[in-house]
Amino acid sequence: MQSLEMKRDEDVLVLSFVDRKITDQKRITQIDADLQYATGLAADGRVLVDFDGLSFMSSAMIGALLRFQKKCDGESINVKFCNISSDIKDVFHTMKLNKVFSIHKTREQAVKSYTKKGWFK
Repeated sequence: MQSLEMKRDEDVLVLSFVDRKITDQKRITQIDADLQYATGLAADGRVLVDFDGLSFMSSAMIGALLRFQKKCDGESINVKFCNISSDIKDVFHTMKLNKVFSIHKTREQAVKSYTKKGWFK
């Protein structure tokens, strides 16, 4: 069963979650593998993870996102997150993950942010 939808928006690889809630360890393991695989598809070095429709995820899923971010950093892939629900955003802020992840309100804002240059990103 597919865990992530992968498609292109301009020169950005967009990953979207299929599930509304991610709590099952087997599912998290599949998503983790899919995220790692997606780094090989990021030919332009730009990946956007769209959280639209995702309302809840377990702490194990946060670990998968951190592994993904670390791999992207190691491979010079610019990864951004968007459309994060207020509940998940609160968890990210509490854990100070908003300093680790590049978070944008909408997909459009995130995609546009890849092309901004200079001091006013």
